[in-house]
Amino acid sequence: MLTILLVCQHGLANNDDYQSKEYWQTLADRIKEDPNLVIKKARRLQQQFKQEHQRYNELQAMAVLSSALVATSQLDHAEMVINEGLARVDHAGSSWLKLQFLRDQILLAHERGQWQQVIVLSSHALALAEQANMPQMIAHFLHN
Repeated sequence: MLTILLVCQHGLANNDDYQSKEYWQTLADRIKEDPNLVIKKARRLQQQFKQEHQRYNELQAMAVLSSALVATSQLDHAEMVINEGLARVDHAGSSWLKLQFLRDQILLAHERGQWQQVIVLSSHALALAEQANMPQMIAHFLHN
């Protein structure tokens, strides 16, 4: 019951909001507060959108899921979601989503101490962010 109240309180129960970046950002922001709740919500949304053949929303849910899995150190599960997301995101044509998955892939490599891979992936992500003219992502990758 408390979970339902929290989800409704944060505006995460309104189906009309799935198309907005704010919806997905709000869900991603919840990772800091309750990553397990976000994992459950993202998995449920991923399955729902998969059944409804809503590829872009399914990928959005996968991107949030991968972030939550990395945050909770479920690295093997995160790697599977990230790899699937990266394999499918090019078909959706979204640089934003690709950068989300790349960011999580970089964090995953960092957690595993794979420093060379961190450098290569960061360079790739920075180039993609510059090409897509995404100043916030450029700043993120330069900062980190």
